[in-house]
Amino acid sequence: MNSQEAARLKTAFSLQQLINNKDGDFEVCGDDLTEEHYDLKFSEVAEYINTDCVGFEDENSNSSTLSPFEKLKTKMTKIDNNGKVMKYIMVQGVGNVVPSNAVVYVHYSMYTEYEGVPFDVTFLRSKEPVRIVLSSTGIIPGLELGIRSMKKSEKAQFLIHHDMAFGKMGCAPRIPGEATILCEVELFRYSENPDTDGFEDLSMLEKTKFSSIKYAKAEYAIGLEYCKDNPRAAAVRFKKALGVLGGLHLLNTEEKQERNELLLQVYSNLALCFCEKDNLVPTQVCVYVKEAFRVCGSKAKNSKTLNKCWGIALYHLNELEESIKCLLIAKKLDPKDTEIQDFLSKIEVKKKQHLENERNICQKMFKFSLDKKENKIKELSESMIILQEQIEAFKSGNQKDLFLPVPITTEEKTFCLDYGKSLKLLANVVNRGNIQAIHLSKPWDPSSF
Repeated sequence: MNSQEAARLKTAFSLQQLINNKDGDFEVCGDDLTEEHYDLKFSEVAEYINTDCVGFEDENSNSSTLSPFEKLKTKMTKIDNNGKVMKYIMVQGVGNVVPSNAVVYVHYSMYTEYEGVPFDVTFLRSKEPVRIVLSSTGIIPGLELGIRSMKKSEKAQFLIHHDMAFGKMGCAPRIPGEATILCEVELFRYSENPDTDGFEDLSMLEKTKFSSIKYAKAEYAIGLEYCKDNPRAAAVRFKKALGVLGGLHLLNTEEKQERNELLLQVYSNLALCFCEKDNLVPTQVCVYVKEAFRVCGSKAKNSKTLNKCWGIALYHLNELEESIKCLLIAKKLDPKDTEIQDFLSKIEVKKKQHLENERNICQKMFKFSLDKKENKIKELSESMIILQEQIEAFKSGNQKDLFLPVPITTEEKTFCLDYGKSLKLLANVVNRGNIQAIHLSKPWDPSSF
C-alpha cells in the first residue's frame, strides 16, 4: 500500500500505544477508504481555518525565512523544561490554574503546519464543551500539559512537539510523522476532582442517590491540596464537606463511624486553617473546636490539634488562663511540639505586660484623683480670699448691710458665716424673694448717735 493512501482498520487500537511508539499488529479492511471518508466538509470547518498555520508573507516582516510555526514560537513562552510545549495566551483567564486530576470542559481545534484547515475540531462533535478527565489516557500529553497551565475562561494557543503529540509515526493521512501540532484551546470551567464533578448540578432527588460520603471525601481531599498555599480556599472546601456530612442520612453503625472519623478530620483542618497567620480568625476556631467536642466526643477532646488550635485562638482573644489550660492538654498529648511551648512562653510575657499596664493605669488614675483634689482645694482657697476681702471691706466701710449670694459649695457658705462672726458681725442666711443670701450686718453701736 502506498504511504499516502488511507486504510480502514478492522479493530480499534489504543491512542496511547501510538503515542508511546509501541509496536502492534493492525488488521486492515479490504475496501479502500476514499477521500470523503476522512475529509471534513469545507463549509463545516471554514470558520476554524487558521492562517497562522499557512504562513502568508508579511511585507513588513523581517522574518520571512521562518516557517509559520517558528514565527508563532517567537511570541510564545515554554511551559515545560524542554520547551516542547509552547504557549501564547489569547484571552486571559480568571482564578487559579487547573489542578491535577481535575475534570475540564473545553473546546479545541488542532492543526498541522501549512494546513490552515484543522484535522480535529471539538465543535463539530458537540456544541457543548468536551469533558476531559486529566491524568487519563484520552488526550495527547502536550494538550494535557497545556490545559493544566490554564485558568477558567482562558483561551490559548499551544505548539506541541511531536514527542508530546503523535510521535514519530503521526496518524495518517491527516497527521504526518514527527509533526508539530498547533492546538487552540478554550477552557470554560473545571471541577477539581472527578468525584465532585456535577454534584451541584444534580436535583435533590439525584443528590440522595449520590454517594455523599464519597463527595465529602473528595472535597476534603481538595481542601488538603490547598492547605499549604491557600488556607482560605482550603477552608471553603472543608466547609462544603462539613455541610454534606451534617445532612447525611446514615443507614448503619459502620457509616456513622466513617462519618464521625471524617468529621473529626474536617473540624481539625478547619481549626488549623483559621489559625494560620494570613487567615487568623480566633472566633471561628473556637466555634469549630466546640462543635467537634459536641459531635465527636472524647476523640475530639483528646485531639492535640484541636486543643492546640483552641489554645492559640484563646491567646489571641486575651483569654490567657483558658488558653494555658488548652495548651497544657495539647502539650501532654505531644510533649515534643515546640510551638506549644512557644505559645506558653508568650502567654507568660503577655501576662506580665497586662500586669504592668494595669499598674500604670492605676497609678495614673490615683495621680489624677490627687491632682483633682489639690486643684479643688486651690480653687476654694482663691474664692475664699475674694469673699474674705469683701467681708473686710464691708467691716471697715460705712455700709450697714451686705448681702452675699449663697456660694455653690457648703465650705464657702460655712466660711462666710464663720469669718463674719469672727469679725463681730451679725451673719445668717436669709431669703430674698426666691434667692437665698448670706446677710452680714454690723451690731448696733450707741456711740454712733
